[in-house]
Amino acid sequence: MSQPIPGVAIFVARPGAEAKVERALRTLVAPSRAEAGAVHYTLHKDRENPRCFVFNEEWKDQAAFDRHVASDHVSAVFPQIDDLLESSLVLLLSEVEVSRAL
Repeated sequence: MSQPIPGVAIFVARPGAEAKVERALRTLVAPSRAEAGAVHYTLHKDRENPRCFVFNEEWKDQAAFDRHVASDHVSAVFPQIDDLLESSLVLLLSEVEVSRAL
């Protein structure tokens, strides 16, 4: 059985581009949540750095994540904002098992 894929995607807008980046990233939320393999997909903004946006997401499996990345809505947005980003980082995570005996 395949494991769920939690992930975090962090995008930092160039100074002065935060409003455009936020508008573009907001357009990803509804269609991404509607994808068959989406468990959750939430956009956040850093409280201390308004140029920093974070997606907290979880996908049913790796195939669902791969379909998301290749989706029309994702493919349409990132070419529009690539020049507006200072940095980006996508992390796909695995839970660290912790003993209850600790």
